[in-house]
Amino acid sequence: MQVALAAISNKRALLLSNQKDIEYEAHAVDSGELRRIAGLVVDYQLDRYDEATNSVFQNGRDASGHPCSWLHGSFYLGFAESAASFGAERYWDHIVKIGERNDWRLGPRFAHADDYVIGQAYLEVYEHKGIEAAAGGVRKRLQEILQSPPVVELKTDAELDPPVELEGYIFDDSGACKTRWSWCDSLHMAPPLWIHLAKLDNDPRYLAYADSEYWKSWEHLYDERWSLFHRDSRFIPPSGHQADVSFWSRGNGWVLLGLRRIIDRVPAEHPSRERYVELFKAMANRVAMLQSPTGFWPSKLSTTSSASTDFETSGTAMFVAALSWGLRHGLLEQSKIEPVVGLGWQALTSAIYPDGKVGWVQGIDDRPRPAEIHDSHIYGSGAVLHACAELNNLVNTQTDGTRS
Repeated sequence: MQVALAAISNKRALLLSNQKDIEYEAHAVDSGELRRIAGLVVDYQLDRYDEATNSVFQNGRDASGHPCSWLHGSFYLGFAESAASFGAERYWDHIVKIGERNDWRLGPRFAHADDYVIGQAYLEVYEHKGIEAAAGGVRKRLQEILQSPPVVELKTDAELDPPVELEGYIFDDSGACKTRWSWCDSLHMAPPLWIHLAKLDNDPRYLAYADSEYWKSWEHLYDERWSLFHRDSRFIPPSGHQADVSFWSRGNGWVLLGLRRIIDRVPAEHPSRERYVELFKAMANRVAMLQSPTGFWPSKLSTTSSASTDFETSGTAMFVAALSWGLRHGLLEQSKIEPVVGLGWQALTSAIYPDGKVGWVQGIDDRPRPAEIHDSHIYGSGAVLHACAELNNLVNTQTDGTRS
């Protein structure tokens, strides 16, 4: 059944041709269309999977690094959420294949959040397919961290540590402060993993650790004036700074994606649950105000200057996913947020090539920078799969009248 998200005609954005304007027409979004687009994106990336390296290639050319890196993990988590939403067994089959080839390992850096995110996809396999081995590596690593938790400061040095080589791959940004959740992206990469395992194993130690560390990061990076996160301490303006304050779209997209998964798994009676909900609502409502007229969110979210019309797909897809989740759970005002989601989805579909390539994806970075039409990365595809899954869940909820 089709469900109209919003009347969003008279909004403009560029086609992939980058040559002419188009009118977005009000239209209905249905599960069949979402499944089709998710399938295009999945097939584009799987066509670039290399058996020899167990890696997906970026832009059809460059290997995307360590097979357990955040690049792969971000894609596979979106892949897993789409598998669950669409009931796609072939998606699960490939995720299991990847996990088995990885021996269900996390990345090589002991306590670096980026090396956890693939574990979230593993736990989805454990939960949905009952494969015990999928949780083994995650459980072992988290138990080791509990035995020897990092105690470094959260402050990020102005000069980042040099790259390191591990298992034949180069890893950037591996300084001591990265053993804790000192940058906003980490709030997607790590806490949902801890909290999911706490639920699956009925072990409150994991939740206690994640909850404590999360709110220390919140205190360090969250700007309550704007309801957004600074990427890390290098980007926090001086006290009393009144000029334009800018935030990174994808960084805050990571936070909202993670909050969804946290709230879904924190027990209703937990003392922090309502705090997570209120944080989600504050951020989601702020983000909705910062959408550009094109439907995209630009890489740079500015709090005072006029909205940018730059296109950036990864942050946009994360916001569409998170806002759709918020609508489905009744946390956001439907009349205000549905049009934002509808317009954002239209923007995303304009950025997807006929073969499933996702364009306008900002490259690997730690701050806002422009994207180009041809820029495509696997984490951007993963973000689009999150959006497809959450929109599909929303459409199905609206269709049957129930919330989950």
